[in-house]
Amino acid sequence: MPKRGKGPVVDYCRLLIAALSVPFALYTAAPAAAAMQAPAACIQISTPADLDNVRNDLAGQYCLAADIDMSGVADFAPIGGVTTTGTSNFQGTFNGQGHFIRNLSIASSSQFVGLFGSLAGTIQDLTLQNVKISGSDPNLRAGTLLGVNSGGTVSDVHASGDVHANCDFCTAGGLIGENSGTVMRSSAAVTVTLGAFGAAGGLIGSHDGGVISQSYATGAVALTPDVNGSTSGQAGGLTGLIGNASIIDSFATGLVSAPGEPLHGSNFVGGLVGDSAGGKITRSFAVGPVSTGAAQSSAGGLIGRSQATALREVYAVGAVFSTSGGPSGGLVGDNHFSQDSLSAGYWDTQTSGFPTSGEGVGRSTRSLQAGLPHGFTATRWAITPDVSFPYLTAAGLDFAAPLAITVKNNVLYTFVPISQRDLSQYLASVAHSDDASLATAYAIIARAIGVADGVGSLQDVAIDRYFWDDSRQKARWRGPVTQHASLGPLTAIAATTAIGDDNVIGPLRARDMVLLRGRYKQPGGGSGTQWMLATSFTTDADGNVDTVVADDPWTGLQVRIDPATKRVIAPAGFPLARFTVNAFERVTLD
Repeated sequence: MPKRGKGPVVDYCRLLIAALSVPFALYTAAPAAAAMQAPAACIQISTPADLDNVRNDLAGQYCLAADIDMSGVADFAPIGGVTTTGTSNFQGTFNGQGHFIRNLSIASSSQFVGLFGSLAGTIQDLTLQNVKISGSDPNLRAGTLLGVNSGGTVSDVHASGDVHANCDFCTAGGLIGENSGTVMRSSAAVTVTLGAFGAAGGLIGSHDGGVISQSYATGAVALTPDVNGSTSGQAGGLTGLIGNASIIDSFATGLVSAPGEPLHGSNFVGGLVGDSAGGKITRSFAVGPVSTGAAQSSAGGLIGRSQATALREVYAVGAVFSTSGGPSGGLVGDNHFSQDSLSAGYWDTQTSGFPTSGEGVGRSTRSLQAGLPHGFTATRWAITPDVSFPYLTAAGLDFAAPLAITVKNNVLYTFVPISQRDLSQYLASVAHSDDASLATAYAIIARAIGVADGVGSLQDVAIDRYFWDDSRQKARWRGPVTQHASLGPLTAIAATTAIGDDNVIGPLRARDMVLLRGRYKQPGGGSGTQWMLATSFTTDADGNVDTVVADDPWTGLQVRIDPATKRVIAPAGFPLARFTVNAFERVTLD
């Protein structure tokens, strides 16, 4: 059985983290990106051949003039990196201008593997979608974007896909293998797997001497046991290893695991960072579950092992599983030599399963959700009292952090909607807006089920995999999700009927989720239909329901709906003018 503290008995096998892939443009491109013009001095890239030619001038100024589909290229060679004559960094500028590079596949024997092998220049404003990276060099550094960032700058870059390092003593990250430069406003929804020994992270494998800011990772990170069933490395939801470097305004939501035989190996596993030595972590958090089994391992909700780390305004709420003989805890597993500097660090003693930690202050779920914890800067954090954990609000963030994090029956729900950046969806009439929003809500539910029940086909479900018919633009409740959940009938709510126990609130009291359908005013006249997913409600001092809490699938905004008027009353300036609920459907997880 997993080793835990003596807290209440919790069914952690059904821990549910629905952390969705933010960086995808799902329906229509943002007008701002479409209208962006290529800088006059840049070399325009619009085909796979153009992209391949970048390697001929590693100091050039490049920009994407169109999306590029790389599915016709069986094995793309990394641009720059280790060559027969030494290391060749890309030293120029690569501006994606909001465009996508899709279906990139690299299976390389090189040491530095990614779209670019190594970087000393600048890469910005780019999305890599469905990237497959694999390598086996004994000194492999692998990521979807970069093998190594040698002092360069990466900004506004997002990636999805898989990185597999089939080697020991390697380093792999969802975006970058090894980083000593600057990474900001970037994300990775990438599954990262590594050999039994090495450093693996959801965003960056090893982070030493650089800065990560306003960035996040949602993918699962895992070390793979060797032939003896042993693992011995560092694994973190954001980065496996951090040295003399900084993490600011960032978070991770993915599962982090390093299994192993109890008598072999030694791992450092954390929801945000696996192993930290002299790092600085400020205004950051982790919500993903963490597990390890190798002997003398350390596991922590935020950091596995911490040595002389400066921690400011941090928290963790993920479950921590450990069958090792090493120290484990809700926030920090091993505060090595007690050299850390900590100011305002907390963990949830209930969701983590640990009443203790190497450091920090333990809080109950109710206490941690009651308001911003002491020491958290109100201008950089916000919270929906009694519903969410703290989330980041720093200017420049291109995502809404997990706003609808709620705990029901000791099960942790984290909803990060799929598309949160394209507010242009509401600037004009949106074709098929009703089906598109419904399909997005379906995808949230499907991924929640996939993680909770271990259904591989649902864990990383795409919006069009089961719920979006491209030819007829219809959303349907179909696919294997129906084996794990049921959808009630669509029931209208009369204009004169308030939201209450006989409609929306009743299912919510029963711990079910509820799909809300409503109408809103479109710019220039007319109206549109939108779907949201209700997950909770709040009550006043007398116990009366005063708001319904729901998630808008496109903007990522958590909204509050007045039960009497059935209209969105918060946040102020919500882009769907006069959105009003007129029907609901109950969703029951079987």
